[in-house]
Amino acid sequence: MVAEEHRGPIVAPTAGNMVCSLIPERSRVTGAAEANVPFNWSPDGCVNGRTQYGFSNGTWSRVLVPQDEESVSVNNFDPASREYRMERYLLDRETMERVRAAREEFQAPACGAGQDAARDYGSMQAGILALLPERPNERLVYTCSKAG
Repeated sequence: MVAEEHRGPIVAPTAGNMVCSLIPERSRVTGAAEANVPFNWSPDGCVNGRTQYGFSNGTWSRVLVPQDEESVSVNNFDPASREYRMERYLLDRETMERVRAAREEFQAPACGAGQDAARDYGSMQAGILALLPERPNERLVYTCSKAG
């Protein structure tokens, strides 16, 4: 059954310290972009030891909704391909208010909260993603490799 497969163990073959390098030809850069980003991934979706990503539909992501900006950032990481993607959406005031209201409905789990918490968080973020435009204003695509 699909529901049982969805609740199976999350497989994350990549873990540890990495450096993610910008792929300019796959990116849409509108501002200053870091050429290299340090990135520490743990199999449970914790980034840099402090930021839990949610897991939904085979994707690890973190949706950032700042209170002092009219933008939303969506960061995704695919452990299998080692692709890290940051997308930024500039939103009008009305959409931003709806996004903030949706975000206030839940809290991000702490790193180490477990696979069920990562799945629940991924599902909760889906409500915010549904409010965003089809295309981001900015997309930064990185490929990650083990830090040497």
